Amino acid sequence: MDDKDIPQFVLHSFAMSIPHPQKVESGGEDAFFLGTVGTPDNCGADVLCFGVSDGVGSWFEQGFSASKYSRELMKAAQAAATVSLTKHPHVNPSEVLHAAWQNVSQQAIMGSATACVVALDPVQAELYAVNLGDSGTALCPQYMTKLSG
Repeated sequence: MDDKDIPQFVLHSFAMSIPHPQKVESGGEDAFFLGTVGTPDNCGADVLCFGVSDGVGSWFEQGFSASKYSRELMKAAQAAATVSLTKHPHVNPSEVLHAAWQNVSQQAIMGSATACVVALDPVQAELYAVNLGDSGTALCPQYMTKLSG
């Protein structure tokens, strides 16, 4: 079987952040990233990983920005995922989240956040996930599409 005969899976994904009405001014405490890789046969990009983070709001009471922490964590996670995708066909979510945490720690950004990072191996059709804190990841099979072929 040739590589071109192996079905390639992608995550059809989109993301947006809608802050709580009381947090509109600060933009909310949530952050996300979509890790993409360009494909030579089309102009678009395939999403191979994504992450979501929710900053712990109680840091605000101590004078720190929960939103800054979660945004920097996801910014660093996207950078780590991009580096990983240049070396491997898929990313290891645990390694991505660990690298992001190290980056934020080195910047001495105070705060904490929950986080989920999910990655797809498009050739093996395997989905990997890591979760930190009280956030979670769920598969919803009723929304999955079937391969035609």
